[in-house]
Amino acid sequence: MLRESKSIIDKIAESQFISRKEVSRIVAPSFQATGIDGEMMVLRLVAPGLYTAQYMGSLSVPNQPANLHWLRTKCVPRLVYMKKHAVKNAKLLTKIINKESRTKRRKSTTMLRSPSYDSDDEMFEPWTRGSWFPPSRPDEKIVVPKNIL
Repeated sequence: MLRESKSIIDKIAESQFISRKEVSRIVAPSFQATGIDGEMMVLRLVAPGLYTAQYMGSLSVPNQPANLHWLRTKCVPRLVYMKKHAVKNAKLLTKIINKESRTKRRKSTTMLRSPSYDSDDEMFEPWTRGSWFPPSRPDEKIVVPKNIL
């Protein structure tokens, strides 16, 4: 039941763009339903490799009109709590992924060159002709791809 929560925390924690303090504040809620009953648990990363699971309570769908107040007092607040933390985790993951892609783009020099410069034939269909751009700096060695002619 907590495997998905653990994988969410692991994905966030393995990033270089998040501090250990922020990782320790991440809460990954999980919900397991069986029939009309279910239970909610929260998983936290206390230290590297040490996770704690906390039982938050049960969530049962009322099956009698006399128990409808449970929906307002128990179920809805717990589900709102889960939603709040799920949205927070999604925003955090999106921020991390965006930062990682920006650094990969910055580090990548292939964006400044023609794709045929790297002689990566997997990217091209066999019927297309490669293109070539000369180096931007005068001291660079000029390499003309074989498939240019």
